[in-house]
Formats: sequence, structure tokens, C-alpha cells
Amino acid sequence: MRLMWFALFAGVFGACGGSSAGSAAEDTLAACTDGVDNDGDGLKDCDDDDCSVFVACLPGYPEDGVTLSDGNGRGVDGGGADASEPDGASGPQDGSEEDAAESPDGTVPATDAAGGACQPCGYGSLKGRVCAPSQQVYIAGASVTIETTDCAGKPITLTVKSNFDGVYLFESVPCGMQTIRIEKGSFEHSFEVPISPGKLTDVSGADMKMCFAASAVSIAVLWGQWDEMNDIVVRLGFDYDWFYYEDDLYAEDPDWENVDAVKMLRDPTWLAQYNILILNCGSAYQKWVVEFPDIAANLQDWVLDGGSLYASDLAWILEEKAFPEGIDFYGIDDKGYMATDGPQVIDGNQDFDAFLIDADLAAYVGGGQIKVHYGPGPLISVSAGGQGTTVHAKALIQQCQGLFDSCTSGVKLNEQQPVILSFQPAPTSGRVVFSGFHVDEQGEQEKYDKILYYMMFLL
Repeated sequence: MRLMWFALFAGVFGACGGSSAGSAAEDTLAACTDGVDNDGDGLKDCDDDDCSVFVACLPGYPEDGVTLSDGNGRGVDGGGADASEPDGASGPQDGSEEDAAESPDGTVPATDAAGGACQPCGYGSLKGRVCAPSQQVYIAGASVTIETTDCAGKPITLTVKSNFDGVYLFESVPCGMQTIRIEKGSFEHSFEVPISPGKLTDVSGADMKMCFAASAVSIAVLWGQWDEMNDIVVRLGFDYDWFYYEDDLYAEDPDWENVDAVKMLRDPTWLAQYNILILNCGSAYQKWVVEFPDIAANLQDWVLDGGSLYASDLAWILEEKAFPEGIDFYGIDDKGYMATDGPQVIDGNQDFDAFLIDADLAAYVGGGQIKVHYGPGPLISVSAGGQGTTVHAKALIQQCQGLFDSCTSGVKLNEQQPVILSFQPAPTSGRVVFSGFHVDEQGEQEKYDKILYYMMFLL
């Protein structure tokens, strides 16, 4: 029965998914139901992990009773009772006039994207869950949209938001094959689901949720001495390009001009290949912005063109040089690493009480307060967010008073300071995020990870 359904699904609805045979990847519905190993990895259709994003490849689906249209007004029974009738009773499925008749209320059948119709027209509901490719991290605040036609043939757009567990619910969706589009920050994903009148189609379960693909966005991560933001990307399950330059940093005379990380930042065409750029905390950035001022200019253009930037701690200098009005760093905030009157004045090796003042973030994490740890310091201090900047978290920290060297000998002040911030430089630009916390140093690691997951999906 499943094989029969695949064949019909590919033939009837394949027009919605682009070309099939000969495509370079198993990345469309048609390519995942054509019986061809399109990407040459030895796996066909649903045996290929790339096809797991399509409902057609869910185990046991639609044998639970969901009924599809074959494009000629006939239902394709998935193995249960005919779900085209709200009470599960069998209705006409022989293509007769009775099949094509108007609904009792006089409305016409709703058509799916491929021109088929469900007979008679009616409405069902859909429940789903938005998740990262790891299938273990759920995404709050994602926009979920269905563009379709109602039973009167009128175009409609249905939109809901996922809740703090990633769950979304459409209570009234026209029957037939519907395309679900999910968007959150730079991340997008679409898949198709059959809706039956009077029934709930639930794709939120452990084996049925439709997650973002690992390759949903193009991500670059730069190595740094004191943070491992790449761990967060791995935990989410996204693919990324890794720019490692430790050997160059500790070389006697680094040839920065020929290091890939620097070359990428200096090359607008190379940089434009990425949707998201993540900068781990490290000391090299100050040297780069001084030696290669075009890096800051390129980053500014790239963000304004839609790219999103995440900087950790000492990577602040690239944000500051590209967008000096975004965040007011402590002291003379155009100074860089180890400057005596710059922002590197938070003493290290101490614990703080952090307060999540972003209500959505607090709800996602499950509380408005968390203990955080700062490792070896001193670290970067923020005075305030600029105009249009959102402060997501503050912490009661110990900051050195005065110059940098007073961190070990001077008076320390307790101050409530922003520690996680984000801003969008222009209405159509990408986002810029800064965090002073470091990955894998936290006692409440699970809560801290959720903070970073939340921030990642703002990008």
C-alpha cells in the first residue's frame, strides 16, 4: 500500500516539488519518490536521510487513515477508513458525479497545488512541531504559513507561531495536499501534508515532526582560543564550514593575508556564500581589523545585505568596527584587545546571577534567572545597547574599577550590565548578536544551551 501511495504521490503532486530524475540531490518531494538515486550515494528515495524532511517518508504514513486525492477527485486510501468523511464512514470514490458534487453548503471542492481536489470540500486541523535538524531542540516563535484556497475557491493565507515547545496548531485548514512553510530568522523549511476533512493531522510526534534540514542555511564558524560556539551548531545539527587558524596565531610571524579565515572576511564574494557567521572569542580579531580595515566594511555590507553575525566576548571588536552605534561597550569602545582604557575589564573566574529580561527568552528557558560562570578573564564589558538594540539578559557582575591592570589589584564594582544583546541595523538586514558568556563553562548547562539556541534562531 505504501508503494502504491508513493507512486501516486510522485505522479500527482510531483509538479509541486520541482524536477526529479537527474537532479543533483534528494531534496525535493519528486526526487524522493521517483525510485532514482539522484545524488549518487547508493540510497534511493526514503532510504536516503535527505528525504526525511518529507511526510511521504514518515514510517507508517499515511496508513493511519489519512486519505489523499489522486488529482481526479478520487481518494487514495492509506489503509484505514476513508478519512474524507468526518465520521470515518466510506464515501463515493469511483469518480462518479456524486464525487464531484458540491458540498451540502453549496461550496466547491478545494483544489490542491497540483490541481487535484478533495471531494467533498471540507476543513481539517494540523498540529506540528518546529525543530532543529538534531530533532532534539524545539524552536519557539517560528512563523508557520499555509497559502491555499478555501472551499469557496478564494485564496487565503494562514499563519501561526510556534509556542515555547515548538508546537503549532492550525484549527481550520482546507482539505487536500497543503504546503507548510516554516520561517525563523535566516532558517526556512517547507514540506507537504495531506489534510482530511474533520480530522486532525498530527506531525508533532517523535517520529513525525518535520525539522529544519542540516543544510537549511550556510554557516561559517571561526575558531577562537576561549569559546566553542561551534558546539552549539553541532548540538542543533546544522552543517557548517570551520575556519581554523590556531597554528597561524601562534606562529612566530603569522602571514595573516594568506589565512583562509582572513581571506574569507576580505572577499565579499566568498563571504556572501554564508547566511550566518559565528565568531568564537579570540585575540586575533583586533590584529585583523587594524591590518585589514576592509574586513569591517565587508561585514557591514554583508549584514546590510541579509547576513547575520554572532560574536562572542573578544570578537566584539568586529561588531564595533562594522556597527559602532549598535552596542555601547564600556570605556573607549574603539579600543581592542588588552587596551588599558577599553572594555576588557570584567574580572574572570567568577559566578554571576544573570537575569533574562527578554520575556520570550525566559519562557523558552523556563525561568528568568540563571547562574552563569565566567572563566579566565578579563572579559568584555557592555554599558548599554544602542538605539534599536534589544538587551536579552543582564548580569550582576564584578567589574574592575579604572584601568585594565586594576583587575588584579584595584577596587571592584558590582554592576548590573547587559551580557546578551542583539540588533538589526536596517529593516531588511540580517541581525547582529553579542554574548559575553562562553560555551561549556556553565553549571546550568542545559539552561545555558537553550539561551544560545534561542539566540541562534534570531540570526
